[in-house]
Amino acid sequence: MEDEKKSKEQLLAEIKQLRKKISNKKLVEEQTAFFQEVIRSSNEAITGVDTKGLITTWSVGAEKMFGYSRAEALGQSIAILSPPETVAKQKKIIQTIANGGEVPAIETIRIHKNGTPINIQLKVSPIKDSQDRIIGISAISTDITEIKQAQSLLVQSAKIASLGIWNWNAITNHTVWSEEFYKIFRFNAKKITPNYKTFLALVYPEDLEYVKKQIANSLQNPQHIYDIEFRILRQDKEIRYVRS
Repeated sequence: MEDEKKSKEQLLAEIKQLRKKISNKKLVEEQTAFFQEVIRSSNEAITGVDTKGLITTWSVGAEKMFGYSRAEALGQSIAILSPPETVAKQKKIIQTIANGGEVPAIETIRIHKNGTPINIQLKVSPIKDSQDRIIGISAISTDITEIKQAQSLLVQSAKIASLGIWNWNAITNHTVWSEEFYKIFRFNAKKITPNYKTFLALVYPEDLEYVKKQIANSLQNPQHIYDIEFRILRQDKEIRYVRS
């Protein structure tokens, strides 16, 4: 009798545990469905792929940016958006994330359904299941085509006016120096890679903290106008005053 009572209590405990698991699973499924709908309806160009590179998520924003409807995109290889010369790099990014690695935000090119190239900034992150296993990769694409065009015009104008232009993306750390910038700082473009650290190394030591503070203010406050004068120490050890 006692064994029978124990058996019933054990059975009830197992049923209770099973109900809890079912309830938790249902909650996870409901939350997953909710987040998928949030992503799908987002105006951000959000895409998701599995570890093989097949598209599993396609937001409204992705439809607008790339021209493919959700029905057209789902199940396709993400390579449909890539120029031939970037396909290998894209596969490497997917493999890196799938293996638990990290990939910083990058600037690259994607192709619209109509064949038009789009300059984008790409941010990627892993998609994990309830057991923390990586099952895919999500990406947010930001169209920077107009920014690139403006930069190109600025560089052309600067060349005509003999102005040195430098452009630094604080997110990706991507840095571009114009031809005149190299001339002002007496740099050989073939022997140096432009970056923020190299730029700071050129600032006269006594002005360095001031320059860094002004740059930090500009990053923290979009209304702050970065317009300063400071000294630089060129490669030939000559000190020059510049306005930036």
